[in-house]
Amino acid sequence: MQRLVLSLERSINRNQEMRIKYPNDPEKFYESELELDLAIKGMHAIATSPHLYRDLIGLNTHNSICQLLNHDNTDIVSDVFALIYELTEAEDGLGEENPDTIYIQELVSEMVQIQLLGLLSLNIRRLDENSDEEKNGIYRALGIIENLIEIDPNYSTVLSTETKILKWILDRIQATGFDNIKQYSAEILTILLLNDRNIQIKLGELDGIEILLRCCSIYSKNNPSGGDEEEYLSNIFNALCITCVLEENKKYFNESEGLDLVRLFIKRQRYGRKEALRLLNYVLDSEPKNCKNWVTLGGIGTLFSAYMNRGSSKHKKGYSDDDEEHILSCIKHLLKGLEDIKEEKLWLRVVFKFGEKNFEKLERIVELFEKYYSKVKTCDDELDRWRVAMVEAGYVLDENDEDLCYLKRLDAGLFTLQTICYIIATICVNEKIMQQANQLLILNNFSLLVVANVLRDEKVSLGKANSEEITSKLSLKLQTLIDSLTN
Repeated sequence: MQRLVLSLERSINRNQEMRIKYPNDPEKFYESELELDLAIKGMHAIATSPHLYRDLIGLNTHNSICQLLNHDNTDIVSDVFALIYELTEAEDGLGEENPDTIYIQELVSEMVQIQLLGLLSLNIRRLDENSDEEKNGIYRALGIIENLIEIDPNYSTVLSTETKILKWILDRIQATGFDNIKQYSAEILTILLLNDRNIQIKLGELDGIEILLRCCSIYSKNNPSGGDEEEYLSNIFNALCITCVLEENKKYFNESEGLDLVRLFIKRQRYGRKEALRLLNYVLDSEPKNCKNWVTLGGIGTLFSAYMNRGSSKHKKGYSDDDEEHILSCIKHLLKGLEDIKEEKLWLRVVFKFGEKNFEKLERIVELFEKYYSKVKTCDDELDRWRVAMVEAGYVLDENDEDLCYLKRLDAGLFTLQTICYIIATICVNEKIMQQANQLLILNNFSLLVVANVLRDEKVSLGKANSEEITSKLSLKLQTLIDSLTN
């Protein structure tokens, strides 16, 4: 290692001397630049032995490496990005089981202290993507960001709020054409947004919501051309779903006519249809104004077309359970949101959809009820057998065990079942729909009392995930629905 470090330091010093001596004659310092290039590439060997990183720090070589990011030759900058990427990459993943983790963390911490994050943000902009080597440098710079966040998620906050990397990424994802840099930039953006609410707010302030919607709009008429573009579009939708949960960003979403774009994706049955349904779920949740806007835009028919599974055959896998959860949640949000703002006419339009075409949509929700009730019942039976076995073995079940059981029930589809029951109970305000719903349920060996029991079970478990104020409000609403089915 000492030989490699000595070679690097000598190459740096000689190159600096030649550049100072012949600042206007590149041919004079060309040879020293080649030596520096080879010395940097030689340092890659140390990346295979992270236990040597402490010696690297002791020799202050990490500082020399970081300062090379300011080199006038962008080919050298690209080489340094590639080197730092290798030094910060854990081949076997990070964690206590990997002894290299502590060495990588220490090196990164030292590099961050000497402004690695700022240098990365500043110098990634200098590289020219028309050069293959510099384009590879940009890709490695993005890889460094991913490595750093894996080492410590807090670095994402510093990168996004104290450097201009977030602005650079937003510029890059909306650039003309498509390549691996654009794809990776969208992936890194999603990773950054996952880690801090402040980053999500910052994105909105940088017109990020409008930029993301513009990136999506390209695919509202034409599907992505391949797997890489599909992944890119999924990451853009992921970024929107993460950020549009915030009230601050829902405002930007509305100003950019996001609902119109979502409706187009669902209606035209483009590749991003499922992602659009997931985004719609997030922007309608607890947002009555968006619920009203969706109905006035003509979105009811679009949503119920998806609800009836129309068009899913055009996609590789049709609709999954997750897709059904988003669709049903959207319908629930509409019923709840429109009721909250007393938009009775619009609310009734949603209710009466279940009475159209000989109650076909009502038949569909009974079909979904049977599906998810059976899944949850199977899970409950398995959990009952597990409880009996544990008690017979002398194990005393505690609250943590019951919490795990509840999570397993959610995984089995409990949340979707509860959503279905909320919808059924709500639309049964109409007497004809109520009578028909009960008849359909009886044909399948159920009844409205079973629906009421599911809601009663939900009411009991409300405190598991909600504040006292929210629990009280939801409890009152659920009791009203239960009473409407049982009285």
